Amino acid sequence: MSADRGEAASAFFNVLCAKLDIMREPESPPMGRLDAFDVGEKKLTIQTEFFSNPSWRVETKVYLGGALKKVYTGDLSEAADDEIQRMVDMFHKTRIDEIMASLRARKQQ
Repeated sequence: MSADRGEAASAFFNVLCAKLDIMREPESPPMGRLDAFDVGEKKLTIQTEFFSNPSWRVETKVYLGGALKKVYTGDLSEAADDEIQRMVDMFHKTRIDEIMASLRARKQQ
């Protein structure tokens, strides 16, 4: 495929996605994050993933002992491609900080 045809196809795809209200894939999809901590006899697992459809979003899932306990979702539809990884990392770290603060508060009671 020639460069002109490739650019035309890409432009057509972007217009089609806009009309159908579908987000395009980012140029460089971000890496997800996964952390696990021992909480008593159970394992606390915090998993953050990026999803591009139907719109760009980040989801953090919290598992305790393998059971899903909570899901946090953040909207990234307005984010620039080069900011997505940083925003996924920040969303993940913020959820960990909130959870750890809650666990510390419970321990002090």
